[in-house]
Amino acid sequence: MQQANSPCKDNRNHMEFYGTFKMDSIHGRLFELQVYIEGLKYHMFVYFAFVIIALLVWPIAVLLAIPVGMIAAKDIELQMFKVILVLATVVGLILWMIPTLIVSGGGGIEHFKELIYVKKELNFLDFVDFFLSELMILLVIIFSWIYHVINLDTEKYKMSAKDSWKEQRGEYGTNVSFPPTQLKRLQSVLESGKATGTGSDSGSSVTPAGEGCMAIEDVVTVLETLPGWVGKCPAVTDHLTTQMGEETGIFSDLAKLSDESQEKKIWPLDIWLTRTQFYPEEVLDLKTGLTVALQYFRDLVMMISDFVQQNYVALAVLTLLAILRTLLPRIWLWKVLDGNFWPTDIYGGGSFMVLYSSILTFCVSLLWLGLFYMIMMEYRRTECQMVIISALVDARMRVKFSQSYLMSCFWFGLDSEQSEAVLAKLPLLDLRTSSNAAAFWRLREYCTLDRCNERMAMSVLLEIVIIWLLLKFVTTLGVMMLYGGLPAILIVTLYDLLIFGGMTLFALQCALKINGMMEQHKQVFVEAKYEVTMEYGEYHHNDQDQDRDKTKKHDLDVCRHLLTEYLDMTNDSDQVARDSILFGMVVTPGKILSSLGTVAAMVATLLAKMINNGVVKPPEALEETLALAGMEKQLALAAHTTATTFLSIYRRAWHVD
Repeated sequence: MQQANSPCKDNRNHMEFYGTFKMDSIHGRLFELQVYIEGLKYHMFVYFAFVIIALLVWPIAVLLAIPVGMIAAKDIELQMFKVILVLATVVGLILWMIPTLIVSGGGGIEHFKELIYVKKELNFLDFVDFFLSELMILLVIIFSWIYHVINLDTEKYKMSAKDSWKEQRGEYGTNVSFPPTQLKRLQSVLESGKATGTGSDSGSSVTPAGEGCMAIEDVVTVLETLPGWVGKCPAVTDHLTTQMGEETGIFSDLAKLSDESQEKKIWPLDIWLTRTQFYPEEVLDLKTGLTVALQYFRDLVMMISDFVQQNYVALAVLTLLAILRTLLPRIWLWKVLDGNFWPTDIYGGGSFMVLYSSILTFCVSLLWLGLFYMIMMEYRRTECQMVIISALVDARMRVKFSQSYLMSCFWFGLDSEQSEAVLAKLPLLDLRTSSNAAAFWRLREYCTLDRCNERMAMSVLLEIVIIWLLLKFVTTLGVMMLYGGLPAILIVTLYDLLIFGGMTLFALQCALKINGMMEQHKQVFVEAKYEVTMEYGEYHHNDQDQDRDKTKKHDLDVCRHLLTEYLDMTNDSDQVARDSILFGMVVTPGKILSSLGTVAAMVATLLAKMINNGVVKPPEALEETLALAGMEKQLALAAHTTATTFLSIYRRAWHVD
C-alpha cells in the first residue's frame, strides 16, 4: 500500500488516556480506527439505501439531485446522496443507450414483446439485467470509495505507531533482546534493506553481557521482508485529498480537532463522533464527488486487473465462472422454457440485444467476481501474518510456517534453500524476559493494526454481498409467486447463492483460522509462565550472586505478572484482536454453520418452488409426502426461517431492540 507521509505534530493526545489505556499506543490507535470503521459501515448502509432509491428513479434521479444539493449543506450523507443520484443517471443512460437504439430501430416495443412472450427468443432478464448491472456497478463504486479511505487511514496509523516507537525508544517494552547469533542475522537483514532503500534507522545494540537488543520498529521492518506479510495489491492514491486540497479521514480530522478539543477539555474523538463524521468542515461539491468516485472506481478496476493477472489459473476460473453466469439465462430459456438459445434472425434487433446484454453481464460479472476474489485472497494472506507473529514465540509455528506456507504449492512454493533463507530472517523471542513479553504483546497488537485494511475491507464487502444476495432472493421469490412460472432470474440467483455463498464461507473459514491462532497464544503464555516459574525457582535455590539474582528474580517476577495479565486478556477481553467480519460478530464454527444453513435454506426454498412448478421432478417417495399444500407450507416456512436468521444476525450485530 502507499506509504503515507509522516504525520505532523499535533495535540491529539493531550488527554493522554482513553480511560485506562494510553491514546498514544497501538490500543488507542486500534480503538480510533475501529470507531471509524463502524462509522463507515453505518454510512455504507445508508449509501446502499441511496443506491436503491436512485435505481428506482434513475431516469430523473439527476433532477432529484438538485433539491438534495440545495438542502445538503455540510451533511456528508446528503452530499453523497447527490453524487449517487447523478451517478445513477449517468450510468443508467450509458447502459440503456444502446438497448434504446436497438429497440427503436429493431421493430419497437411490440416486436420485442413478441420475441419474449410468443417466440421465446428473448427472456425478460435480458432487459432486467441492465438494472441489475447498474446496481452492481454502483455498489462497486461505493465500495471503492470506502476501500480507499480504509487503506489510507490504516497506513497513516501504522506510520504513526512506528514514529511513536521511535520517540519512545529505550522505554520499557520498546526493545527486544536476542542472543548474539540471532541479532547478527537480523542486523544483516536491516543492512541489506537500507542498501535497497527499504530498511530503517537501526536502533540495535550489543550489551556487555553478551546479549543484544533491537528496537521494536526494526523488528517490524524485518518481519515486513518475510513472504506473506506485505500484500500484492498495488498502492492506493488519495484522490480526495488532491481534489479537496486538505487531508481527509479520521487521522487527519483528529489532528485538526486537537486545538478545539484541548480548549473544551474533551477528547478529539468526541467532537468527531458527534459532528465531524456527519458534518465535515470541507464541503463535498458535486464535481469533486463525481471526480473522486470515478477515480477511485478506475483505480479499483485496475487493481483487480493487476491482481488477477498475477495468477493465470485464477483468471481462467473467474473468466469461466463469468461466462457461465452470462450463459445460464440463455440455457434456461432453451432447455427449461422451450425457447431458442439465440434469436433466429442473426442480424435482427433481438440478436443485437442478446449480444449486448451478454457482453455487459459478462463484464459486470467478471468485475464482481474479481473484486470478491481479490479482497478474499488478500484477507486470506493475513493468515500468514498471524503465523509469523505466532512463530516469534512458538517454535511449532515456525515448523508450520515452513511446511504449510513457505514450501506449500498453495502458498509460496519455495525450495529448501529459499525456505531456509526466510527462516533465517524469522526471529524467536525468549518470553522469560519481561521486556520481550511486553514487546511481543506490542507486536501482536501491531499485527492487528496492520491487518485492519484487509479484514475491514472483507467485512464491508461481505455485508454488501450478503444484503445483495438477500435482495436478489426476495426479488426472485416474489417474481416466481407473481409470475407463476420459472423466470431466468431464478437460475442466476441460485448460481449467485452457490458461488458467492461458497466464497463467503471460505472467507469465514479464513477468519476462523486466524482467530484459532490468536487462541493458541494462550498455550504459549501458559508454557512461558511455567518456564519463568522454573527459572525463578532455580535462582532461588542457587543463591550465589545476591545482586545479580535479585535483579533477575525481579525481572522474572514482572514477567510472570505480565504473562498472567496477557493470558487473562486473551481469555476475556481480546475481542478487538479477533476477526469479526460477519456483521460485527466474532467468527466461530457455530457462526459458519449458521451461515451455511442460511444459504442452504435459500437454495432449498427456490428448489421447492421449482418442484411445485413442475420443473424439477422429485423422487416418488418425496413426491408422495409433499403434496402441493404441504409444499407451499414448507416454502413459506423456509422463507420465514431465512429472513428470521438474517434479521437475528443483523440484530445481534447492531444491538437493535
